[in-house]
Amino acid sequence: MSQASQHSDLPTGPFSGVDLSCLLKKTTLESEVVFEADARALEQYGSGMTFEEQDGRTVAVTEDGFLLRFTAKLSPGAHAFLLPGHGPDRERTGTFQLLIDGTPVRFPIGLLGKPLMIPSTAFHISEARDYEFVLNPDGEPGSVITGMRIERRSVKVNRPPMREDLLGKHPRLYFTDDDLDTLRARLDNPRVGLFYKLPPPLTEKPPPFQTGEGVRNDLPWLNFNDHALACLLEPTDERLAGVLEWLEMAATYPAMGASLGAGYFMESVGMAYDWMYPTMSDELREGVCGTIARQCEGILPLSMEGRDGSGGCFQAHRCWFANMALALGAAAIYEDVPEAEQWLAWGLDRLERIVMSASPDGGWHEGPGYWGFGIPRLFIFTDIYERCSGLQIPAGDDFFRRQTEWRAQHMFPGLKLTAAFGDVGRNAEPPDTKTLLWGAKRYQDPVAMGMAEAMNQGPCSDAFNFLWLDEDLPSPAPQEAAPLMSRFDDIGMVLARTSWEDDATYFAITSHPLGGQLQARLNVEQKFPGGCFHGHPEQGHFILFGRGQELAGDPGYSIKKLTINHNTILVDGKGQYADGEGWPGPNAARAEIADAVTDGDITIATADATKAYPPELGLTRFERTMVLAGPDIVLVYDRLAAEEPRTFIWNLHHYGDPPTDVSPEDGVATFVKGEARMDIAALAPSNARMTVAPFDCADSYPPNCEQEPQHLVQLHHEPTTEGSFLVAILIGDKGTTPPKIDHASDELCDTLRIGDTLIAFNRGDSEMSVTTPWGEELATSARALVASDSNGKRRVVTLPGA
Repeated sequence: MSQASQHSDLPTGPFSGVDLSCLLKKTTLESEVVFEADARALEQYGSGMTFEEQDGRTVAVTEDGFLLRFTAKLSPGAHAFLLPGHGPDRERTGTFQLLIDGTPVRFPIGLLGKPLMIPSTAFHISEARDYEFVLNPDGEPGSVITGMRIERRSVKVNRPPMREDLLGKHPRLYFTDDDLDTLRARLDNPRVGLFYKLPPPLTEKPPPFQTGEGVRNDLPWLNFNDHALACLLEPTDERLAGVLEWLEMAATYPAMGASLGAGYFMESVGMAYDWMYPTMSDELREGVCGTIARQCEGILPLSMEGRDGSGGCFQAHRCWFANMALALGAAAIYEDVPEAEQWLAWGLDRLERIVMSASPDGGWHEGPGYWGFGIPRLFIFTDIYERCSGLQIPAGDDFFRRQTEWRAQHMFPGLKLTAAFGDVGRNAEPPDTKTLLWGAKRYQDPVAMGMAEAMNQGPCSDAFNFLWLDEDLPSPAPQEAAPLMSRFDDIGMVLARTSWEDDATYFAITSHPLGGQLQARLNVEQKFPGGCFHGHPEQGHFILFGRGQELAGDPGYSIKKLTINHNTILVDGKGQYADGEGWPGPNAARAEIADAVTDGDITIATADATKAYPPELGLTRFERTMVLAGPDIVLVYDRLAAEEPRTFIWNLHHYGDPPTDVSPEDGVATFVKGEARMDIAALAPSNARMTVAPFDCADSYPPNCEQEPQHLVQLHHEPTTEGSFLVAILIGDKGTTPPKIDHASDELCDTLRIGDTLIAFNRGDSEMSVTTPWGEELATSARALVASDSNGKRRVVTLPGA
C-alpha cells in the first residue's frame, strides 16, 4: 500500500493578484493506492497484448481479444480506476469499459492519442469486500498501456464549510424561519407581482422512477421547489399534502449519477428537503435524506476525476450542474449525514476553481443556448458557497457582473430572438427573467434591472424569480441606459446596435481561441483539459440583423463544426482549426478582437483571425474590419495575405428566400425578407467572382433546412499572396431603392461615399487623406474612419491604426 496527498488546485499562473490562501486551506484531496500493476504484471490478469520497450520502460500494446480480469478488496468510499497510456496514435482514441461485479461503470475510459491527464474512471463503493473487475476494449486494438491502479479518494476538510450560526437550523438555504414573515409580506408588493405569482397547489401525482435508455426522470421535478417555497409563503393543508406526497416518492429514487437530470432533481429535492424539514415526519426525513445522500455518493468520485461529463473543464456547464448538485445536497443534509461535511467542502472547492477560471470580462464560450440552463445552476452554486461558508467567492465577480449585459447583447432588436453564436438553436427565445434578476440584485445594477424588466415575460411561479428579485431597485429602460456596443475581449466578441428600439440595425463579430483567451492559456500552455467542446471554427464570423429580420446568420447548433457554415474566410476552400470536428478539443489556434470603437449609432471593430488557421495553409494575415454606420450601412473590409498564392473565399449565409436580383458579374445581390431589403455589393477586388446558391444545412441541430431555406453568397478571390475584400451591405425597406455608392481606391486607402456618410479604410499603416461630406480635409493613420453629416450633426469616428 502507498499513501499520497495533494492539493487539487489549478495552476496559479493565470491568476496573479488572486489570494489563494483561502482556497488552499479549504480541502485536501487524499489518495490511497489500494491496487496496482505495472505493464508487465498485466499479463497475469488477462490476455490479448504484447509487450514493448518505449521511452525506457515496458508497455503493453493491446491486440484483438484483449481482456483483463482481477479481484481487489475495497473499502467504502470514492474510488478511481486509472489506466495510464495513450491511444493507437495521435489521432485515434482507445476506449475501454470497466465492469465491477458485472455492472458497467457509467463512464468508459478513453486513451487519447495525446492525453492531457491520466485516463481514468470513477465509482463509489458502499461496503467493504472483494470485487471482481473486468476491463474490456470498446474499439480497435493498438492502445499503449503502462499500468493500472485503483485509488481510494477522500477529502480532508481543513476549514468547516458550514457557518456555525446555520447549524441545527432548517430552513437555512436562502432564508431561515426568522425571515418568513418578511418574505410573506413581499407578496403584497405590486412590483413583486410583476415578476412572481404563487403556483396553484400541487395536485398531480408524483411519478415513480423509470428505467430505460433516454428516460428523463428529472423532468417532472423541474418545478418542485417552486411548490415547496409556496408552502412556506402561503401555508395551506392542500399545498402541504401535495409536496409531502412528492417527497415520499423522492425517497424511493436511486442514485442518478452526474447527469444534467441529476442536477435538476437535486436542485428541487435538496431545496425542498431543507425548506420542508420542520413539516416532515422523522421517517420521511430519513427517506429523502437517503436519496440525497445516494446522489452525493455517486457524484463525488466522478467530480474528483473530472468524469462529471465536463471532460475536466471547470467552464463546462456539466461541471456546474454536477458540483452544484453535490454542494446543494450536502448543504441540505449537513449534520444528518457525517459525510456531508466532505461533500460540501469538496463542492465549495470546485466552485472556487470555476470562478477562478471564468472569463475575466463576462463572456462564456458555450454560447447563449447553454447559458440559459447552465448559468442559473452557477448562480445557485455561488449562493450556496457564500451562504454556507460565510465567505465571498475568491474571484469571479468580473465574470458575473456582466452576465446580464452579455446575454442581453445577444438579443436581436425587439428582444424576442437570440443571435445564434455557438451551440444554440436558431430562433432561440429570450432568457428566463430570473437569470437577469440575479446580477441586478447582487451588484445593485439598475441597468441590469431595466433589462430584466424589458424582457420580463410576465409573472411566473419560479422560486428564483422571487428569491433573486430586488423590487426596490430602479429599472431604467434599455433605451435610456444600456450601452449600444459591448466588447468582450476574452471570448472575442463585439456586439453593437444603432439603438435599443425594435427597428434598430444590429451586428456582432467574433474572433477568439476556442474557449476564450484564458481557457486557451490553461488548455495549451498549462496542459489544462477541456474548455471548448461547444466552440465553432468561426473566427472573423459576423451576424447581421436589420428592419426586424436576421439578414446574415449563423447555423447555430451543428453536429459537425465547419468553417464554411459561418460568415468568414476559406483559404483554398479549407477552414480553421477544429474544422470538421464534432466536439472540438484544445488546439493552437489564436484569434482576437484587435480593437473597437463606438459613437452613437456608429461602431467600428477589427478582428484578427490570422492564427485561427492551421500553419499548412500559410496564412499570414486575416484582419476583418466591420463598420456599422447608422441603420442603413454596414461595411466589411478584409486584409488577407499568405506565404504563397492562395484562393480566398468570402462567405455570407442568408436564411430566407433566394435573392430577388443577382448580378454575379457586377458582384451584386439583393435579398428581401419580410419588410427588409439587403443589398450586397462587392467593391473589391474588382475581379471577384460572386456565386449565390442554396446551402445544405442538414448537419445543423435541429436541421435548419426544415425551418427556412438557406443561401450562401460567396466571393472568390483569384490566387494571390496579398489581397482584400471590400463589401458594402445596404439595409433598407422592402420596395425601396438602395442609395448610390461612390467608391474610390488608391494605394493608401479605400473610400466610399454613401449619401451623407463617408467611410475610409487604410490599406496599410501609412497616413491617408480623406475629404469629409462637409468638405474638410483630414489626414489620419487610423485603421478606419467614418464621417457622417446627418440630422444636423457632424461626426468623425476613427479606429486607431494597428
